[in-house]
Amino acid sequence: MQQRPLYEVPSVFGLSIREAQALLSEAGFEPVASPQRFPEDAIDVVGSTLPPAGAALPKGARVDLLPAPVRSAEDGLTEGIVPNVIRLTSEEAIRIVEVAGYRAYPKDAYTLSGVDPGLVFGTDPQAETPYTPGFVVVLWVSLGDGGPVAHCNPAAT
Repeated sequence: MQQRPLYEVPSVFGLSIREAQALLSEAGFEPVASPQRFPEDAIDVVGSTLPPAGAALPKGARVDLLPAPVRSAEDGLTEGIVPNVIRLTSEEAIRIVEVAGYRAYPKDAYTLSGVDPGLVFGTDPQAETPYTPGFVVVLWVSLGDGGPVAHCNPAAT
């Protein structure tokens, strides 16, 4: 049985919902911005996706858009920076993310980048981006090569 080629989910961090939907559609994915995640009073900025940017998926796969957290001085929330834990073991990454003040949520996935199984190949939100402490950081832990892989760069087509 031949596996379907996999394509990399592009980053849509900081784009408007409409821009993110266009980019993901152009890349061959099915973007979904549910009203439960983007209520009428939500800001029109994408904070991340599930699966995250960099994940390997077949064409036509669903990619959920997640809103950027609303930050305001009245909330008393301050921004931190998501630590770069790429190519660390999931145990090391969890410890570093939690020390930085975030809640770690490891998820296993196949990768396009050839990262050894058990090592982190991505975070959501992306490493080194501003993010509110106390929020969840998804750690994408490699299951190894996902089979036939094709890169898709919609900007180049």
